[in-house]
Amino acid sequence: MYESVLTYTGDGYDLPGGEKTEKIAKEHKAEVVKATKDYIKKTYKTDIEVHNMVGNKDGVTVFFESKGNLHFYSTAIVPINVKEEKVISSGVWTLEGEVEGAICAALYTLVKEEEFNELDQLLQTFPSQYPIAGRTMHSIENVRGKGHITPYYFIQALI
Repeated sequence: MYESVLTYTGDGYDLPGGEKTEKIAKEHKAEVVKATKDYIKKTYKTDIEVHNMVGNKDGVTVFFESKGNLHFYSTAIVPINVKEEKVISSGVWTLEGEVEGAICAALYTLVKEEEFNELDQLLQTFPSQYPIAGRTMHSIENVRGKGHITPYYFIQALI
């Protein structure tokens, strides 16, 4: 099934084998969110807002956005024991280099803040004159977890 980028919200996004773990994660949402926030704060000294949780084979992938001057999106994985229907809060982890790359992208946009502000201003008027399409912010928050992202472009550092 296809959907227009103009209306896609990220709803219905799924990962292989995640039906049971997503159900458990939603039942224990507060615990998953707390475990993710605590891990990111401890590991990366960053406060976050959780936007979405998508079940995966061994747990739940948590999509989040940083708060503060370094603005980026990324993901963390919270393991879930399906047999015991238990969230393993002490086992939160991230894909190697993913959060670090997102932080680098955020640093780059902060260093080049004036240039990016100019680009953002141009992109606010450009779509009214030219037929370009961007992603919805809702889809970015729900399923785009890599780097500094706007509806029209993204910055992703490869480390």
